[in-house]
Amino acid sequence: AEYTAAQEMMKERPDDKNLKAFVDRLTEQLAIAHKKEAKAEVTNPLQAAIEFMALTEEEVDKWIAIYAQIDKKRVGKVIADDIFTFIRETPTPFAKEIFVLMDAEDAKGKIEFGDFMRAIGTYCFFGKKDILKLLYVYVDKNLAGFITKKQFTDFLDALNPYEKDRVWRALKSLQLPNDAKIIFENFVEYNEKFPALFLPAFFLQNSMRSRIMGTDWWFEKLSKYRNVREKMSMEGAHAHEVVTQELERFKEDEEKNLRMARREEAIKQETSEVRKVILQARQFL
Repeated sequence: AEYTAAQEMMKERPDDKNLKAFVDRLTEQLAIAHKKEAKAEVTNPLQAAIEFMALTEEEVDKWIAIYAQIDKKRVGKVIADDIFTFIRETPTPFAKEIFVLMDAEDAKGKIEFGDFMRAIGTYCFFGKKDILKLLYVYVDKNLAGFITKKQFTDFLDALNPYEKDRVWRALKSLQLPNDAKIIFENFVEYNEKFPALFLPAFFLQNSMRSRIMGTDWWFEKLSKYRNVREKMSMEGAHAHEVVTQELERFKEDEEKNLRMARREEAIKQETSEVRKVILQARQFL
């Protein structure tokens, strides 16, 4: 709607250079967004995390301080086990797979600051159904569209390393046939009947929230996120006003781009990996 409104305004003001530049930028952003979606890749996890969670400079500094507590060797990279030690959670196969599914690890299994923020932020923003979907995708690695009874029981066994009896009782009540083909809707149904089955995945999220930024902070962020989504749906009917507001911000963005270019040069010259992480985090503020 915003893009369409901007094009209509161009017809009325064809000589407006700022408006033309704004439309050009919108066109470029749409092309980039489409390319990212098609390739399913994150070109800059740090920027994505900062924008996704709408972080202030003060909040980024807090994230940096938390990451520094995990990165005890001060090398600018950590492994998943370091993160689980910090949040005091057992690194079950599913828990470790979160960073794999979110493409947070490099070829050596290392997690940089930006990927750490993006992965943690994404999982902590998940609702109940999102977590269930992630669990299901984790089990159905071959994308068969269903999981077998053996896959299901093996998964529950690994997800609940200290609650085998709980799993056994739930499976006994479910009475699944040996040739059962479990689809996602069944997954949701099982969670309603036996919520304790998938509890470790939800406990993990709670531990991340409480140890990283605090549950109150996440509650506030989630509340704002929902409000923004509602606001965006309403703004579709007022696209013209939205474009006008965005056009006013255009000049500010251009100034920000100049600052980023100068900071990028400073990052290239920095020899300390820790200091470089801090500079990169502030690059997008």
